[in-house]
Amino acid sequence: MALPVGAIDPKLISPNPVVVTATGAGPMGPQDAKSQLVQFCQRFAGRPVAKDDIVYTPFKFPTGFQSKVKVNCVDAREFAGEMAATAKDAEQNAAVQALIGYKDQVDNINAASAGKKRKIIIPTIDTPAPAAKVARVGVQGGGGASAAAGTAASFTAKSELNMQVSRIARKQLGKQEITYDTIQVPGGFQSRLTMPCLGGIWAHHPFTGEISSRKMDAEQSVAAV
Repeated sequence: MALPVGAIDPKLISPNPVVVTATGAGPMGPQDAKSQLVQFCQRFAGRPVAKDDIVYTPFKFPTGFQSKVKVNCVDAREFAGEMAATAKDAEQNAAVQALIGYKDQVDNINAASAGKKRKIIIPTIDTPAPAAKVARVGVQGGGGASAAAGTAASFTAKSELNMQVSRIARKQLGKQEITYDTIQVPGGFQSRLTMPCLGGIWAHHPFTGEISSRKMDAEQSVAAV
């Protein structure tokens, strides 16, 4: 089971995927998320970034990779990124979530150094990798490319919803801020979604997805509405 995208609740039970070798910040291009996170940490801490200041831990799943990043140079918080076709891209996605999580601090640093230093940018996450790329990772238990494509799509809807709602609400989402109420109905499962974190008329506005054969797919269906 993948980690929920965004800031990781310290009480969250760790998943049980294959852990890929954890890495440090690493040298990257000037506009990518990992480099932007390094710039943020350097300017926040007022010193060069050390090896263990930013630690990425990628996980391998049947559908691809997901990474978490621990930002020790700020407050040791951990953030999980979107699923990706490669471990390298997964680390970039985790860096994006960390920058979103520290947006207030990033804005303060940019304001204080306006006209003096290069602005720290929070990159946007590109459209998730095509299913064909994810399929090459392989799906345990058979099913081939079509099974990989279906599972990759299922991760995308909920992850994308979490990211977009987090941006709208301008905060990291807790467990009850997007809720799924999934019940068994004739023909399979159907899920209803509410987003209390949005407040106002949207706080209790329900969205209903299509009937699916599996509970997980029903939740992904309503997330895509």
